[in-house]
Amino acid sequence: MTEYRVAIIGTGAEDGGGEDGFAMGYRHAAAYDSHPDCEIVACADLVPEYGERFAESYDLPADATWTDHVEMLRAHEPDIVSVTTPIPTHAPIVADCLATAPPAAIHCEKPMSNRWGEVVEMVDTCAAADVQLTINHQLRLSGPVRRAVELINEGRIGDVRRVEGARRDLYEAGIHQLDLCTYFAGDEPAAWVMGSIDFREGERRSGMVIEDQAVGLWMYENGVYGMMATGDGQDAVGSLNRVIGTEGELAIDFWGEEPLRLRQDGSGWESIECTYGTPQEAAVAHLIEALEAGSEPVIVGANAKRGAEIAFGIYESVRRRARIDLPLDIEDDPLAAMVEADQLGN
Repeated sequence: MTEYRVAIIGTGAEDGGGEDGFAMGYRHAAAYDSHPDCEIVACADLVPEYGERFAESYDLPADATWTDHVEMLRAHEPDIVSVTTPIPTHAPIVADCLATAPPAAIHCEKPMSNRWGEVVEMVDTCAAADVQLTINHQLRLSGPVRRAVELINEGRIGDVRRVEGARRDLYEAGIHQLDLCTYFAGDEPAAWVMGSIDFREGERRSGMVIEDQAVGLWMYENGVYGMMATGDGQDAVGSLNRVIGTEGELAIDFWGEEPLRLRQDGSGWESIECTYGTPQEAAVAHLIEALEAGSEPVIVGANAKRGAEIAFGIYESVRRRARIDLPLDIEDDPLAAMVEADQLGN
């Protein structure tokens, strides 16, 4: 087995720093630290105290802590880079990695970017450079999702006909649910999307504008339909994710008392035994297995791009007041553009 030298860009505060933090640098690092083939060799953060505290936590020498990630990349040339910074910085940092010392793999926090054009660029440039880009959609590797996929493959709900998601928002947190919708639909691209949003107060998290409520409808190229409800409307779905088939359905609530339930035609809900597990560690193990095997991880950037396209497509549907046929032909974030133009006031 190869030993991989790992660098973390964006350590953040150890306690997470609230809504804009979650200490994802530490969460990534803990997963690498638990893997026998990984060694954390360097970190970078714009706040010197954050980097220094991180270095203390992982016994890094003083010369392994940087405020400039480009200088860090030049000095250490890591094999794997984790990008755990605010959303608008993901794409520029990935570009810096490719331009400075291309690693074997880049593992980036979700969502990929706050601009659709940058999402496309991240996937295309990493592929051209033969750098494995994975996005931290670790829920794909959680116990409930793994078991749900097994049940689908066993034919327990027949053919998948519709996938649904619900979350507090569409993209900053809800991208997990959109990504899982796409996963359960076979990682197919969407053919079209349409949606509506409510923006009464809105907020900004991790460098992105967030809507108060949204609803979206789309169809994948294989004919499976998708639906998403956020904010006050998320109870309409009833679970974080649902998969409806010709002979039954699955309901997934990762952190609830019943993380996975199955209902087959003519029967009530059955709780399926499974545990949440350690999906962050599973994500790191999975990306390393893919590197070793030269295979494509399920959390590859090209798969994450499909969920992002649905989110931006819903926003674009609001901007154009029409159904959007995909692929998207925009570069920006339509929601942010509409807010900036004061087109969503109530």
